[in-house]
Amino acid sequence: MAVCMAAAAQTSASPALQLKLEPGPEVRGVPASFVYTIVNASDHDVRLPKPVVNCGDVFFGEVWVHVKFKPPGHAVVQGPEHGCSNDYVATTTALKRAESWPVLHPGESISQTLPQAQLHYDAGKTGSYEVWAEYRPPYLSPQEQRALRKAGIDFPAAEMRTPHVSYRSKP
Repeated sequence: MAVCMAAAAQTSASPALQLKLEPGPEVRGVPASFVYTIVNASDHDVRLPKPVVNCGDVFFGEVWVHVKFKPPGHAVVQGPEHGCSNDYVATTTALKRAESWPVLHPGESISQTLPQAQLHYDAGKTGSYEVWAEYRPPYLSPQEQRALRKAGIDFPAAEMRTPHVSYRSKP
Protein backbone atom coordinates (compact mmCIF):
# COMPACT_ATOMS: atom_id res chain seq x y z
CA MET A 1 0.00 0.00 0.00
CA ALA A 2 1.40 3.37 -1.02
CA VAL A 3 0.78 6.31 1.26
CA CYS A 4 1.34 9.79 -0.14
CA MET A 5 2.18 12.48 2.39
CA ALA A 6 2.79 16.21 2.27
CA ALA A 7 3.59 18.56 5.10
CA ALA A 8 3.15 22.26 5.65
CA ALA A 9 6.13 23.58 7.56
CA GLN A 10 5.31 25.36 10.78
CA THR A 11 5.88 29.09 10.60
CA SER A 12 4.47 32.00 12.50
CA ALA A 13 1.76 32.03 9.82
CA SER A 14 0.79 28.37 9.74
CA PRO A 15 0.75 25.30 11.98
CA ALA A 16 2.53 22.07 11.13
CA LEU A 17 -0.05 20.00 9.28
CA GLN A 18 0.34 16.87 7.16
CA LEU A 19 -1.81 15.77 4.24
CA LYS A 20 -1.94 12.04 3.54
CA LEU A 21 -3.60 10.15 0.71
CA GLU A 22 -4.03 6.41 1.24
CA PRO A 23 -5.45 3.90 -1.23
CA GLY A 24 -8.46 1.77 -0.39
CA PRO A 25 -9.12 -1.79 -1.59
CA GLU A 26 -7.85 -2.46 -5.09
CA VAL A 27 -9.78 -3.62 -8.14
CA ARG A 28 -7.43 -5.15 -10.71
CA GLY A 29 -4.47 -3.32 -9.15
CA VAL A 30 -6.12 0.12 -8.94
CA PRO A 31 -7.63 1.50 -5.72
CA ALA A 32 -11.43 1.67 -5.79
CA SER A 33 -11.28 4.49 -3.23
CA PHE A 34 -8.86 6.80 -1.45
CA VAL A 35 -8.77 8.23 2.05
CA TYR A 36 -7.41 11.69 2.64
CA THR A 37 -6.23 12.59 6.14
CA ILE A 38 -5.04 15.91 7.54
CA VAL A 39 -2.96 15.47 10.71
CA ASN A 40 -2.08 18.13 13.27
CA ALA A 41 1.66 17.48 13.56
CA SER A 42 2.23 20.55 15.74
CA ASP A 43 2.62 20.70 19.50
CA HIS A 44 -0.54 22.77 20.04
CA ASP A 45 -4.23 22.92 19.12
CA VAL A 46 -5.23 23.95 15.60
CA ARG A 47 -8.72 24.87 14.43
CA LEU A 48 -9.40 23.14 11.13
CA PRO A 49 -12.68 23.33 9.24
CA LYS A 50 -13.57 20.16 7.36
CA PRO A 51 -12.55 20.93 3.78
CA VAL A 52 -14.84 20.42 0.82
CA VAL A 53 -13.69 17.76 -1.69
CA ASN A 54 -13.09 18.67 -5.34
CA CYS A 55 -14.96 21.93 -4.99
CA GLY A 56 -13.73 25.49 -4.55
CA ASP A 57 -14.59 26.74 -1.06
CA VAL A 58 -12.97 29.85 0.43
CA PHE A 59 -14.77 29.52 3.79
CA PHE A 60 -13.81 25.93 4.66
CA GLY A 61 -10.83 25.06 2.46
CA GLU A 62 -10.54 22.40 -0.20
CA VAL A 63 -9.06 18.97 -0.83
CA TRP A 64 -8.57 18.14 -4.50
CA VAL A 65 -7.80 14.55 -5.50
CA HIS A 66 -6.48 14.35 -9.06
CA VAL A 67 -6.46 11.25 -11.27
CA LYS A 68 -4.58 11.06 -14.60
CA PHE A 69 -5.36 8.02 -16.73
CA LYS A 70 -3.17 6.66 -19.54
CA PRO A 71 -4.56 3.84 -21.70
CA PRO A 72 -1.94 1.45 -23.17
CA GLY A 73 -0.23 3.00 -26.21
CA HIS A 74 -1.95 6.38 -25.86
CA ALA A 75 -1.19 9.80 -24.45
CA VAL A 76 -2.08 10.68 -20.89
CA VAL A 77 -5.73 11.50 -20.41
CA GLN A 78 -6.37 13.81 -17.50
CA GLY A 79 -9.21 12.38 -15.46
CA PRO A 80 -12.40 14.36 -15.78
CA GLU A 81 -11.81 17.37 -13.55
CA HIS A 82 -15.23 17.78 -12.06
CA GLY A 83 -15.69 20.47 -9.53
CA CYS A 84 -17.78 23.32 -8.34
CA SER A 85 -17.50 26.49 -6.36
CA ASN A 86 -19.33 27.21 -3.14
CA ASP A 87 -20.34 30.80 -2.66
CA TYR A 88 -21.21 32.45 0.64
CA VAL A 89 -22.33 35.79 1.88
CA ALA A 90 -20.12 36.66 4.85
CA THR A 91 -22.66 37.38 7.56
CA THR A 92 -20.26 36.60 10.40
CA THR A 93 -16.70 37.60 11.10
CA ALA A 94 -13.79 35.26 10.46
CA LEU A 95 -13.33 35.05 14.23
CA LYS A 96 -16.90 33.79 14.72
CA ARG A 97 -16.47 31.28 11.87
CA ALA A 98 -13.14 30.04 13.26
CA GLU A 99 -14.65 29.56 16.72
CA SER A 100 -17.04 27.01 15.16
CA TRP A 101 -14.23 25.05 13.45
CA PRO A 102 -13.31 21.72 15.08
CA VAL A 103 -10.20 21.77 17.25
CA LEU A 104 -7.48 19.26 16.38
CA HIS A 105 -5.25 18.55 19.34
CA PRO A 106 -1.62 17.54 18.63
CA GLY A 107 -1.57 14.22 16.77
CA GLU A 108 -5.30 14.28 15.96
CA SER A 109 -6.61 14.19 12.42
CA ILE A 110 -9.63 14.45 10.18
CA SER A 111 -10.17 12.09 7.27
CA GLN A 112 -12.69 11.14 4.63
CA THR A 113 -13.04 8.12 2.34
CA LEU A 114 -13.56 9.06 -1.30
CA PRO A 115 -15.00 6.34 -3.58
CA GLN A 116 -14.02 6.34 -7.25
CA ALA A 117 -17.48 7.57 -8.23
CA GLN A 118 -16.90 10.75 -6.24
CA LEU A 119 -13.50 11.16 -7.90
CA HIS A 120 -14.95 10.48 -11.37
CA TYR A 121 -12.65 7.71 -12.57
CA ASP A 122 -13.21 4.08 -13.57
CA ALA A 123 -10.75 1.69 -11.89
CA GLY A 124 -11.82 -1.05 -14.32
CA LYS A 125 -10.14 0.45 -17.38
CA THR A 126 -6.85 -1.04 -18.57
CA GLY A 127 -3.94 1.39 -18.26
CA SER A 128 -2.03 3.38 -15.69
CA TYR A 129 -3.37 5.82 -13.14
CA GLU A 130 -1.45 8.67 -11.54
CA VAL A 131 -3.02 10.04 -8.34
CA TRP A 132 -2.21 12.91 -5.96
CA ALA A 133 -3.99 15.26 -3.59
CA GLU A 134 -3.82 18.97 -2.81
CA TYR A 135 -5.10 20.94 0.17
CA ARG A 136 -5.97 24.62 0.00
CA PRO A 137 -6.80 26.33 3.30
CA PRO A 138 -9.75 28.65 3.79
CA TYR A 139 -9.13 32.15 2.54
CA LEU A 140 -8.52 34.69 5.29
CA SER A 141 -7.54 38.27 4.56
CA PRO A 142 -4.44 39.63 6.31
CA GLN A 143 -6.74 41.52 8.72
CA GLU A 144 -8.71 38.33 9.49
CA GLN A 145 -5.47 36.39 10.07
CA ARG A 146 -4.27 39.05 12.51
CA ALA A 147 -7.60 38.95 14.38
CA LEU A 148 -7.41 35.15 14.73
CA ARG A 149 -3.80 35.26 15.93
CA LYS A 150 -4.66 38.02 18.41
CA ALA A 151 -7.43 35.75 19.76
CA GLY A 152 -4.91 32.89 20.13
CA ILE A 153 -6.46 30.80 17.35
CA ASP A 154 -4.08 28.83 15.15
CA PHE A 155 -5.42 27.91 11.73
CA PRO A 156 -4.23 26.38 8.43
CA ALA A 157 -2.64 28.94 6.13
CA ALA A 158 -0.44 26.91 3.76
CA GLU A 159 -1.25 24.75 0.76
CA MET A 160 -0.07 21.13 0.74
CA ARG A 161 0.37 18.62 -2.08
CA THR A 162 1.11 14.90 -1.83
CA PRO A 163 3.61 13.21 -4.14
CA HIS A 164 2.19 11.58 -7.27
CA VAL A 165 1.68 7.80 -7.00
CA SER A 166 1.11 5.52 -10.00
CA TYR A 167 -1.00 2.37 -10.29
CA ARG A 168 -1.23 0.00 -13.24
CA SER A 169 -4.36 -2.03 -13.83
CA LYS A 170 -4.01 -5.80 -14.00
CA PRO A 171 -5.83 -8.02 -16.51
